[in-house]
Amino acid sequence: MRNLSQSGCLIDGTALPGDIGAPVAIDLLPGLTVEGEVAWQLGESMGIFFLAPLPLSVVQGFALDDWPLRADWSQAGD
Repeated sequence: MRNLSQSGCLIDGTALPGDIGAPVAIDLLPGLTVEGEVAWQLGESMGIFFLAPLPLSVVQGFALDDWPLRADWSQAGD
């Protein structure tokens, strides 16, 4: 899973359900399953639209704090 937001995410993989509009359920955390539907698919990537927005605190919990450019924006031009 990549690009998690309050309204959806991008999933990469080889065995994805591919029909646009197909219902999906994603287990993000123990006890937290998010329901959504396939918004688009291109090759081995798929966009999922969540039926209800995720709390911002959940999205922030998945953020990569160790990503170098997030830690030091002065490196962004290098």
